[in-house]
Amino acid sequence: MVAKRFNLLSDAWIPVRLRDGGDRVIAVADLFDTANPPMRMNWGRADFDAAQQDFLIGVLAVICPPRDQDEWLDQLERPPSPDTIREWLAPHVPAFYLDGDGPLFMQVTEAEVTGRGVRKMAKAKAKAEARGVAEKAAKTEIKRPEMLLFGGPGENTETRNRDLFVKRRAVGMLGRPTAAIALYTLQSYAGSQGAGNRVGWCGGGPVRTYVVPRAADGSPATLFEVLWANVPCGEPAQPGDPAVFPWMGPVADGEGTGNRLDPRQAWFGQPRLIRLTVEPPGDGGAPCDLTGRMDSHRVVGWRQRPRDYEYALRVEPHPLTPHYLPKPDDKATAHYHANSDRIGYQNWLGLVLNEPNGKLAAARVVREYRQERGRIRGDLTPPLLTAVGLNLATGDALGCVESTMPMFMLADAEANDKLEAKAASYIHAAQAVRRLMSSNIASALHRRPKDAKRDGTLMVNAATQFYDRTQAGFFEVMEGLTHRLGDDAEADLTDLVLRWHGMLYDAALSVFDEVVPIRPLTGRQREEGGVQVHAAISARKWLKLALKGHTKLGHELFKYLELPLPRRPEATDEAAQAVTEDVGT
Repeated sequence: MVAKRFNLLSDAWIPVRLRDGGDRVIAVADLFDTANPPMRMNWGRADFDAAQQDFLIGVLAVICPPRDQDEWLDQLERPPSPDTIREWLAPHVPAFYLDGDGPLFMQVTEAEVTGRGVRKMAKAKAKAEARGVAEKAAKTEIKRPEMLLFGGPGENTETRNRDLFVKRRAVGMLGRPTAAIALYTLQSYAGSQGAGNRVGWCGGGPVRTYVVPRAADGSPATLFEVLWANVPCGEPAQPGDPAVFPWMGPVADGEGTGNRLDPRQAWFGQPRLIRLTVEPPGDGGAPCDLTGRMDSHRVVGWRQRPRDYEYALRVEPHPLTPHYLPKPDDKATAHYHANSDRIGYQNWLGLVLNEPNGKLAAARVVREYRQERGRIRGDLTPPLLTAVGLNLATGDALGCVESTMPMFMLADAEANDKLEAKAASYIHAAQAVRRLMSSNIASALHRRPKDAKRDGTLMVNAATQFYDRTQAGFFEVMEGLTHRLGDDAEADLTDLVLRWHGMLYDAALSVFDEVVPIRPLTGRQREEGGVQVHAAISARKWLKLALKGHTKLGHELFKYLELPLPRRPEATDEAAQAVTEDVGT
């Protein structure tokens, strides 16, 4: 009996949540089922859900993309049937087998994984065997399945006994569907993890942004609608084209020669030269250690050959990832990465809009939707934007960052330009207030403000609190702007500006007071700590003056808000006395 091979295009392997609340495992073509459509991914891991979404958008983008925006709208309103999709996918099926003979999805051949670059591994094995360290010798050949996963312990972690939270050998085998999405996640988000380990198309841990359309009645979009909203226009790839599916051709050398820079390879980049070890478990199959799903075969390990193509040398921007605009002497495109555990409205510039200074550009699919698709579709309800990224530190996953925020837009070009300019100014104002608040907190807590670097966590938490307290207000003001400018592009916006300024003012002072509590001094405190308390009082005074538009930094804030500068404050001593009375000292 010939064992059935696993194929990512034709087999049912994608876990989803349906509109009626049920769970189902579907094939790619089942995305187009309209009777009870899938609504979201359901892997149970945020990194897998995001990678699965990337995979499906990539499949549509390279196999059956819309040729122009009119065709995109036609297929959104009248999607092809699942049978039609199966016909379109059929010629590409040979490129998406995970196991068996011939080219395998995102893997190298047996000969390639044991070829150039592995001789060092063989020497290491011989030395280890000579010392009688059999386990170390084995590690040079086969890695355990859990090492495919972000967050799984690596060899150095085990050697140093640092696997405190994610224990070694917790995942002894993976079903082929789980191994497929783990392999795709690693190849797409791969960061630097030692010599010879290449990073993905966008570098380690890129932020992906997805447009999420909404109906006029506010009902959620189906999974197909979300995916199709993010499929860029283009030309379909030829079946088995190694320029798009790199595993279908010979391995490139470490400098990336040949035709491997087709922009469509962004969806299926292969920075790591990996070969999975797949074995049949015997009669009846076996459950995957990660998901519990049964499979007739199991992935028990994998091998890797170092130094594949260096995508960081020169690549086109990924359609789903914001990127920094290159300077004339730049050799590569720098993509936007998740460098914290939070994405909020302060990141709106670069995620939803291009930064006015020209440094950071929103992803291609976001720009296309704002400039064309949203208008030809006639969106009455602003779409949402979901941003997802892995926060990586030298390849180790610190967390998965995810955030959803509204994308405000208007059909009238003049009104929309004004809306975008106001949004940028209001965000710059918030960033200016955050800097004011942080610098005065540093002055209050340290005689030398540069010593505040030692309180990095405190300062980060203060900034997070500030943005958390003003986020809802920002979107309320933006909603008001959208309605008002939609009615009249020359409408008076003064009340909205003052409202936003008041929110920033209140949030900055409340966070300052929590981080730097100022209380009446006792006699002993006046002797021992009076200087520090007076430093806190002085810092609060200057923060309050700047928030009211005084001082050089206050002038910068009011410039962003387009507010008139106030008259000069009273004498410094009188202002200080007023602040002292405010805090009750």
